[in-house]
Amino acid sequence: MAVKQRTTYYTSRKVEAMRRNANVYEWAKREKERAVALGDVYVRLGWEWLWNVPTPQSVPRSYAVNQQAGCPVCGERHHAYGRWPWLADPLVSPWKLECPSCRSVFPSNDFAAYYESGKDENGLFRRELADDRYLRNELYPDRGEKWGVDDSLGWIADDGTRYTFVAFYNHWKVWIGMIDPLGNRFPKTDAPWGHGGIVDNALAQLRDAYLYTGEPKYARAGIVLLDRVADLYPDMDAAVYLWEDGFLNSHGLTGQGKIVGSIWETAIVRTFISAYDAFYTEMTAEDQELAAFLLDKAARGYPPDGKSRMVQIRTHIEDGILRPVYGAVRKAQIKGNNGMHQSALALAAVVLDEPGTTEEWLDFVFQDGGVERTEQGGWRVTGGNITRSLLRDVDRDGFGDEAAPDYNYLWVEAFRQLADMLHGYDRYPQGDFYCNPKFLQMLRANSRLYMLDRFVPSIGDSASAGNPGLTGRLETFVEAFEKTGEPLFAQMAYTLNGCTFEGLRGGIYSPDPEGLRSGIENAVAEHGPLPHRSVNLGEYGFSALRDGAGDARRGLWMYYGRNFGHGHKDTLTIGLFAFGLDLLPDLGYPEKCDNSHQKTHHWDRNTVCHNTVVVDSGKQRNSIVGATRLFVGEGPVQLIEAEAKQVYPQTDVYRRCTALVKVDEANSYAIDVFRVRGGGEHHYMFHGPEGSVSAEGLRLIDQPTGTYAGPDIAYAEPYDADPSEPLPAYCGSGFHYLTDVERDSAPPGQFAVEWAVRDTWGVLERPDDNIRLRLTMLGQADEAALADGRPSQNRPGNPQRLRQLIVKRRAEGEASRFVSLIEPYRNERLIRSVSEVELDGEGSPDAVVLKIERSDDRTDYYIHSTDAEVRLRFVTGSGSRIVFQGKAGLYAESGGTSVYAFVAGGSCIGPEEAPCIHEAVGSLAGTVTGFTREPSESNKIRIRLRPHPGAADLLAGKHIHVGGSGRNPVYRIERCVSGGPDEYELDIGYTTLIEDMEEPASTGTGTSGEAVSYRYAIAEGDPFTIPLYTEWHG
Repeated sequence: MAVKQRTTYYTSRKVEAMRRNANVYEWAKREKERAVALGDVYVRLGWEWLWNVPTPQSVPRSYAVNQQAGCPVCGERHHAYGRWPWLADPLVSPWKLECPSCRSVFPSNDFAAYYESGKDENGLFRRELADDRYLRNELYPDRGEKWGVDDSLGWIADDGTRYTFVAFYNHWKVWIGMIDPLGNRFPKTDAPWGHGGIVDNALAQLRDAYLYTGEPKYARAGIVLLDRVADLYPDMDAAVYLWEDGFLNSHGLTGQGKIVGSIWETAIVRTFISAYDAFYTEMTAEDQELAAFLLDKAARGYPPDGKSRMVQIRTHIEDGILRPVYGAVRKAQIKGNNGMHQSALALAAVVLDEPGTTEEWLDFVFQDGGVERTEQGGWRVTGGNITRSLLRDVDRDGFGDEAAPDYNYLWVEAFRQLADMLHGYDRYPQGDFYCNPKFLQMLRANSRLYMLDRFVPSIGDSASAGNPGLTGRLETFVEAFEKTGEPLFAQMAYTLNGCTFEGLRGGIYSPDPEGLRSGIENAVAEHGPLPHRSVNLGEYGFSALRDGAGDARRGLWMYYGRNFGHGHKDTLTIGLFAFGLDLLPDLGYPEKCDNSHQKTHHWDRNTVCHNTVVVDSGKQRNSIVGATRLFVGEGPVQLIEAEAKQVYPQTDVYRRCTALVKVDEANSYAIDVFRVRGGGEHHYMFHGPEGSVSAEGLRLIDQPTGTYAGPDIAYAEPYDADPSEPLPAYCGSGFHYLTDVERDSAPPGQFAVEWAVRDTWGVLERPDDNIRLRLTMLGQADEAALADGRPSQNRPGNPQRLRQLIVKRRAEGEASRFVSLIEPYRNERLIRSVSEVELDGEGSPDAVVLKIERSDDRTDYYIHSTDAEVRLRFVTGSGSRIVFQGKAGLYAESGGTSVYAFVAGGSCIGPEEAPCIHEAVGSLAGTVTGFTREPSESNKIRIRLRPHPGAADLLAGKHIHVGGSGRNPVYRIERCVSGGPDEYELDIGYTTLIEDMEEPASTGTGTSGEAVSYRYAIAEGDPFTIPLYTEWHG
């Protein structure tokens, strides 16, 4: 019998607040009116119609008709409308799909009649019962009787291509709500389910209408639908329909799922479970009419003991939906990205609310475990692993192990849902996440990626090429501020709301939504908007150099983090934002995120299409994170230097230093030095934004045929692939995806390429045709070329192509040094010229000295050295002999007079007779004596170093580089407190030093009192250095 005795997710407190707010506030009233209007549609459609919407296991599901071929009539032109853009009108033309490109309709037969003719006495479709007279092409008789005909298993064209029209319709139009609707060019529709599945949308919309109003008609309609789902759900198994047969489901290549693939199953099952909790109150009293309707349906066999009383219907839903969730999670049929299946199981546990069972399921959510193959070839999930995942898989910066910001944010939402389910739940108080430091760090993480308060870099499988948009859900951060009071969450909410307080408020369940707005306003007034501060996220592997204010903000970023999973082989890639635009857009999401599409692995995720260096015409190897070598995040000269030689085993140097130099309040330029040693050939890849491209100093000769791989190698011809290996194993160049090639086989020692920037995404308020991006390359190369690369063409709005610069050096055992000046400007250049300066006398042969003559009559000299112990000398244009010792520096003069000097990791810079900076300390060194060993919101490192005057004040804002075994153990010092003559305590804020647990936690939550042994990124006795920098202003 049914065990549920109370509502546990939609508690009386939530429902009372929801209804009160809808009576008091206009915005809540509008939400209620919308929910009621949507719910009314289903009520009018009637119980019989709703009961017949869900389909049984015998009708396949697939998220694509044909992911490669597109449409049988217009082919790949279909892809321009999105990833799954097929149109349908279930009321007017059930089981029909329309191509948005050519308007062809499929299947060509009357599948609706075929489906009805094949139903047995239980209302289940059985193909052997269906009438074959409905398997005739009725729409295009000139193409043959069987052309375009689908009996649910798909139509196979004459060339062997399978198109799964019915399975696609069943997946997207019957069952599941549309994923990423903005990723498709859908027309407006008045249908309450939009362009997504009726079942998912109907249950959610009827649920909301009932919660707002308490009117039984919404719950009764929802119960009919939910009861029918309970009939069918235990038998659903997506694994029966194979990927290789054309039935594609989102399951991370395990093949598992129930209604849909195991990843997206986590979402639709949450809808079912939450609907039961919402409708529960209406199911506690007898309803003769509803029971009679369902009793008639039960006579068809669901369940055998009938549905004459509401308690039997509740039992049926609990047994048919809630209880199977635990087994389905354990069999990986419900398993998504981290946090997804755990939150689904947690919701089932909370809603079922059965003593013993609920605790068992929630313990499973937290206990150690993972997914593994069984001896029978299936899959098994041995634990939800939440506790260990928070400690190990979520890095100290708050990001998951997905690389891509969009996918990492899925973790935030999944963990947030789990947190909300358990927050205040009396059967499991130890599961309250809002007390967990790592969960709070997850909530903070994405704000550090925001550029210009408008963009997030499209790292890995994220977004599109240069599109605006911030990762984050406004309501999540409003709620986080409500629960924690942390000012950062108020700042994030303000930013996600478009940097306005207009319309900002608490959620529908908030006891005081308008008062919450006042709290956010006060927090932003006191602490300011989200700070536009430079950051280095050492474990995630991301640095952002930011400058300027308002519309004059600009930012440069470098990524050296995880390059597999949902990451790309893009280690040490860079990006640049200025003038309100993304000027170096990463390409973003692949056209297809699977293991059967060649372009995904040869191009979209390959090193070749990112702004980094390709070694020996090959893809980078897997890497979790590189190493931060130097970071300066404030002042007129900011820089990041990182190394990742592990991505190419044949190299012993693979290192990049990129500096952002301020010209004035509105402009900056960048200097990029990329050093590679090892391998025989190096290709420096650099693509700018969409727009026309011109070259200066190059004699480019058009290559009329082929690709960058060669004039005889066609587009997408896998010339360097091993046909016996699976696509993900491809380690080749990807050069066969670069077209429209122009080459200069003997480039000069200096040349420039300039992009006339197009505002692809319509970001600017007024069109601006005067924005340019210019790259000046300095140094010898064996070839320079321009070629076109194509971002994903099924991402609406993406440019058709981006022009790419490729600079090749044949190293043959020698090191390569790619030196460039990157100059964004509007209307007029701010740089008159740039040139290399020879060193005067002995010095490091690999050092770089650039002379940058600016239009404001100032001349900058930028220096980068590989040996900070060597003193370098050079002569300026005014005849001054300059001395420099350090890692990086900038010396500026105007009219022959010194006006500015900067040295990082070094001791001196300036005229030799009287250096501007002399006897500076380039770094401090010592040993670690202790650190915070428990999860905490306040983490400390205790150090011992030689006494240094003013060290406590000097070290705030710097970074400590610990020589430990952890993942790039580099930490920002928030504050420093002296503890004695040579003892200091460094406050590193929210950043934990814990990387994992040594032993599994028995209950998983870590709150039962058992001793937990942690693994740390650093250890007592580890050596450290703290690089310093010094400025001088004339």
